[in-house]
Amino acid sequence: MRPIRHLSSQLRSRFKDHPAQGLVEFALALPILLLLVFGVIEFGRILQAWLALENGARFGVRYAITGSYDPGYCDEAGQALGLYTEDLNSDTNVDCVITPAGTATEEQKKAAEEKSNALQDWARLASIRDAALAGATGIAWDQTVSGDYLGYLDHAYETSALETTNRGSPNAAGYFGISICSNRFKAPSGDAPYGSAFMFNPNPFYLEPYPASSKEDYRYPIYCQQAQLNSSGQVTSNMVRYVDDAGGPGDRVRVVLTYRHRLITPFLSSWWPTLRLSTEREGLVEKFRVSRVTGLAGAIAFAPTWTYTAPPPTETSTPTQTPTRATCEGTGTILREWWEGVDGSSISNLTNHLDYIEDYPTGYNFPTSFDAPHNWKDNYGTRMRGYVCPPYTGTYTFYIASDDQSELYLSPNTDPDNKSRIAWVKSYTSYTEWGKYPEQKSVSINLVGGQFYYIEALQKEGGGGDSLSVAWTGFQVSPDDNTPTIIEGQYLKPYTRVDKPTRTPTPIPPPSCDQLENLTLSSGSQEAVTFQYITSGGYLLESQLRNNSPYNVQLYKADMSYNGAYHNEIQSPDPDRSFDLYLWDSNTTIYNPPNTTALSYGHTFPNPKVMNPGTSGWFKFTYDKNIFNFWATPAVPHPSGDGDPWGGSSQSYNFYWSSDFNGHLYYNIIPPATSPTVSCVMDLTGKTGPRIMPTFSQTSKTFTLRAVVEGNQGLSGNDNNVREVRFFVYNSAGQLVHWSKDTSKPYCIFGGSSSCTTREINVKYWSYGSKNSPYMITNDTYRFVILAENNDSSNRYKSAIIEETFNVRANTPTASRTARPTNTNTPVTPTTKPTNTKSPTPKTPTKTPTKSNTPRPATATNTSAPTSTPTKCQTPIELGGCR
Repeated sequence: MRPIRHLSSQLRSRFKDHPAQGLVEFALALPILLLLVFGVIEFGRILQAWLALENGARFGVRYAITGSYDPGYCDEAGQALGLYTEDLNSDTNVDCVITPAGTATEEQKKAAEEKSNALQDWARLASIRDAALAGATGIAWDQTVSGDYLGYLDHAYETSALETTNRGSPNAAGYFGISICSNRFKAPSGDAPYGSAFMFNPNPFYLEPYPASSKEDYRYPIYCQQAQLNSSGQVTSNMVRYVDDAGGPGDRVRVVLTYRHRLITPFLSSWWPTLRLSTEREGLVEKFRVSRVTGLAGAIAFAPTWTYTAPPPTETSTPTQTPTRATCEGTGTILREWWEGVDGSSISNLTNHLDYIEDYPTGYNFPTSFDAPHNWKDNYGTRMRGYVCPPYTGTYTFYIASDDQSELYLSPNTDPDNKSRIAWVKSYTSYTEWGKYPEQKSVSINLVGGQFYYIEALQKEGGGGDSLSVAWTGFQVSPDDNTPTIIEGQYLKPYTRVDKPTRTPTPIPPPSCDQLENLTLSSGSQEAVTFQYITSGGYLLESQLRNNSPYNVQLYKADMSYNGAYHNEIQSPDPDRSFDLYLWDSNTTIYNPPNTTALSYGHTFPNPKVMNPGTSGWFKFTYDKNIFNFWATPAVPHPSGDGDPWGGSSQSYNFYWSSDFNGHLYYNIIPPATSPTVSCVMDLTGKTGPRIMPTFSQTSKTFTLRAVVEGNQGLSGNDNNVREVRFFVYNSAGQLVHWSKDTSKPYCIFGGSSSCTTREINVKYWSYGSKNSPYMITNDTYRFVILAENNDSSNRYKSAIIEETFNVRANTPTASRTARPTNTNTPVTPTTKPTNTKSPTPKTPTKTPTKSNTPRPATATNTSAPTSTPTKCQTPIELGGCR
């Protein structure tokens, strides 16, 4: 025990000699420990903010490449661009879509499309910012210091100066900024006569005033600018405006996010209160609409860095721009291949030739420019292909001249599979005659200096003179924008050709009827015969044919039978329908017999139409265009002003269906004299149009009406392939009390997303489009006219109109539906007397049954005796219940 007592004594003595030593040591270590703890917390906060910002940039660019936008921003877009009233008046909706009138010219339609694109591009920017903020959830951004993005976009269209208005305070904690920019080139306009280009500007731009000690804290993030181009397509220092841009189809777009993060670590935050975080993401914009300027996507450009020059006697800071010429390796020639012994002067004569298909040219060489020998041979075809390398980044325009036909193709990269036709000669030109046809010249195309692009030209020579030349204009490759220069070898690299072994001759296939292909049937329309669209005339039935055989095909006879159906229950068909003549392709007459108004007709052609191997064209049944058209404006009586459902113009619909026309085309496949001729018949008919099945639903206080529409009766299924449904309602006094349009299913008289919206009887009002009608929904017997138009391809829409009468009554369990007379198949017999006026004839009020080919479920009278308990509908809407 003595050792233990001794140790205890020593410990007591030691603590008496050094009191509170542990507290002192703890006090010395505590600040370091706290700094470490706060450091770990601070690092975690910074990492969390940076990851959230990264996610926001990812969300933003994913949204940007889709071309989508929030229609809620269309109001602001219209106000900023001065297009609000035009957007509203075009279709009574502010939706960033300016709809041209039905009688608009092509120029007016193009102008409406460009204005719609501008509105949508403006709304896209605000929508992209919303998407980025949604992805950056978790950052403590402060809206009061982050500026007004919508105000910034609005103000940018009022000035070409670089200003801080609405851009926020980049030095303040919680600042959130977004910059959106693309590599888009815009066509010439009033403020940019040679066009303009968007690019990032990395030069410093500060919020003033700022303290000299922390100047960089007041610097704005990188910003986007729209700069003017000069006549050579190069970027100038003249600005159109400083504004964000999300690019168009095929352009690259980059989203840059900047956030000033607040630090909380003691001591550190007193002299370093915030940390600036920045991230960016880039993507390629999808093809969400037709682009009139082809953008071969290269990198997003940056404005030149400002440099300082000191000319005497004063010092001036001058931006300098010195384009650097790109270097292209392996250039000097281009591959030229030719095929001799090929008859004809059309490109199709070459591309359908077996030697071309199997890639066995007669010969090939390597010219030192994009220029083939001229006045060389007859009956041959040429293909010149390789890669073009522009010396500078900018816009280039390509030209082609040839004798006879030719086509020029360009790819957005080095892959030949991505090529598209950019220019062509439809007949012939003299040697280097660049301006004979407008199609010889391509649109302005954006190219990146030093990059290779696959290029290919085809030419077919029949007889006489022959030539093929390809030229371009652009910065330092031509004297000016109006003087095409043949592309020299220094910008060309030949395509690498792999010679094939000697082939075994392939036997020529025997003639067969399926060698004449109906392209209209095999295309997206899936119809053997279709109606011509109204903007092209609308007075004929047509089929596109292609001769896939190595023989001539002779078209010698045709017939057509129409069953008399007209799918419009409120007006009769035009009595002036008169068949006129048979046409081929660009209005070449095959046979012009005497006009006939018969439902069925047929003729043998005195001079049959001969289709050469590999050729194609349109065979047309043409009606007298001076007195007849398949398209008509529905006879819907209406008041003017808000009560006009057509907005003061006319709207054309086609109530004929190609399924009601059944024709035949007779043709011969003509092989060499040693083989017999093959005689064939091609059936020509089309698809059905929309079937309308109305469903009336009513409670003791409310009612609604839904139209279940089968876009192609018996083919498409319910509510598929439908373009629009219109509702017109007339009260018992014959007044139009309501009209509306629905373009998405379910198709309802008062709209609705998943189900139809109802309205209270004797409380709510009918509608004139998006506005209230002056008529209240009262107890009455109403006549409902329903128009449906399907969405068949190539604008060859088909329509139908039905008419129903329903009793609308409040405090009544069900609505009684007035039975309609049974439809009969009595064809309408057209008159033979032509007239120069085109007015559809409305039906008389006497309900005489007329032919309608819009079948609906059998209609029974559903009038129920009034009862205090409403009867619940047990039949689904799609099957005709709840009427």
